[in-house]
Amino acid sequence: FWRPEFYTGTDNSRSTRNDIDWFDCRGNRMDWSAGGCGCLAIYIDGTEMLLHGSREDDDFYLLFNTAREEQSFVVPAAPPGLCWVRVIDTARPSPEDIYPAGAELKVADPPELMLQGRSLVVLRTRPGEHADIDEE
Repeated sequence: FWRPEFYTGTDNSRSTRNDIDWFDCRGNRMDWSAGGCGCLAIYIDGTEMLLHGSREDDDFYLLFNTAREEQSFVVPAAPPGLCWVRVIDTARPSPEDIYPAGAELKVADPPELMLQGRSLVVLRTRPGEHADIDEE
């Protein structure tokens, strides 16, 4: 998550995505004026910034379910040539909640995930052929 500049919520790269954006569980941009639904997702674009950045990073999608019940989340498509892999899932028992590098599970297409109540899942982009399919 290291960047030499602050996130702005605008597209400061060549990706056509905002450097950071917030979504509801249906994959729509968060409507902050609506009542809380107990879920939130954050997209962090890892594309090299045109401002001061000189390094490319992975994209991240962080999914938070603060409700007691499990919740389905729609995940945006990964950038071309990449796929999403699950790197953290706090609903799993420790130490299985953090997947070691290279052992991450690829998120199946179309990307929709069920999150257990009161849990967090972190997805990261990787080349499309990487990882086993996530059957969870």
